[in-house]
Amino acid sequence: DAALAGQAGNALQMLNSLLAEGGEDIAMLGAIVREIRGLYACAQLVEQGQNIDKALDSQRVWDKRKGLYKNTLRRLKTRQLGALLQLATRIDAAQKGQSDENAKLLLSNLVSALAGQRLIPPNHFLSFPRTKNKAVAKIKASKLAQNSKVFSQKIAHSSVSRP
Repeated sequence: DAALAGQAGNALQMLNSLLAEGGEDIAMLGAIVREIRGLYACAQLVEQGQNIDKALDSQRVWDKRKGLYKNTLRRLKTRQLGALLQLATRIDAAQKGQSDENAKLLLSNLVSALAGQRLIPPNHFLSFPRTKNKAVAKIKASKLAQNSKVFSQKIAHSSVSRP
């Protein structure tokens, strides 16, 4: 909900907290993708000339969530939502080990982009440095994750101070 409300800092703090508590990033991706698919379908209907309220009703968006969806649809257009779905595909592949990209960093980028603030360029490849020494790879991965967490905290503090 924080991401849909455009609160990137809060959304990233929640994501990092859930991941730190051992939350399943695959399940988190599924929940986020379900929201993005609904938004994408609504955006397509609105783009085709349908009234936004009818589009939300056709996607069975609950009344209490319609405000969040409307705000998000004002901020993100069909093309951008499609790009988020493509990013979600990359995250899914990384989570399943089919890619060398950092799934958690990509997931952070997805959440921030959904909130309207991109952390990295859309086509940037995020991978861990390859090394035969597993201990060195683990240290590098840990440092990358810590840097991501620090960056997320900086965004959180900057978005909290905004009026």
